[in-house]
Amino acid sequence: MNEQVSSEIQSAEPNPPRHGGGPRTPAGRARSSLNGLKHGLCARTVLLPNDDPAVYLRFCKQILDYWKPANAMEQSIAQLIANDCWRLERSNTHEQGFMALGHGGQPGEVVCQDAVIHAAITEAGTFRDNPQAFATLSIYEQRITRSIHKNMKVLQEMQKERKAAEQAAMEEAVLLHNYHKMLGEAWDPKDDEFVYSSEQVSREAARRARLEEAKNAQRLRFKLSEFRAWRQKFAQNPQEAPAA
Repeated sequence: MNEQVSSEIQSAEPNPPRHGGGPRTPAGRARSSLNGLKHGLCARTVLLPNDDPAVYLRFCKQILDYWKPANAMEQSIAQLIANDCWRLERSNTHEQGFMALGHGGQPGEVVCQDAVIHAAITEAGTFRDNPQAFATLSIYEQRITRSIHKNMKVLQEMQKERKAAEQAAMEEAVLLHNYHKMLGEAWDPKDDEFVYSSEQVSREAARRARLEEAKNAQRLRFKLSEFRAWRQKFAQNPQEAPAA
């Protein structure tokens, strides 16, 4: 079976070109495989040999902590965003490196007494002498930025849908909690296939009750005497007690 699948995959692949088609020697293929690592902006591997893994992990952690992914799919998209942000930071480093090279080369040999003006002329000369390098860098930056924005939109929609579903589920769980509490019956949310524990639902129900009281206190302009009168009336007859 595996041999059949393998043969089908091979038959589906296009025939190799007779001329060209990239390097053929092992050394040539090795050099070609590193083409994406020259600047690291479109490399398959996120880390380059001179990157510090610890710095990269701290960088990613900050972004993941911001997005707070709650499942594997959200984690995956958030990691893509972190990787692209890392590449964008690297691009800024390359741009600064181009300018720094100019200070050590011919553009930096401009005679000028003012250090600020000298630096500006040097960087302008560096840009003039390396237009293609800066153009390529700009293209990669635009691609990376678009990828970040696309993945951010995907993640935002994903989290919005998840939170809406969680909110709806909690609404139902609190409603059932209050219902069984009124009847004096014990109730386990897992009996109705909720993912929440009894403690979680109980805390949420208590929080909502406090919030409702706080809203009534606000309507009464936080006048304690009036609020106590409202609470007492509500306790005597919850059905007829008017809103504050």
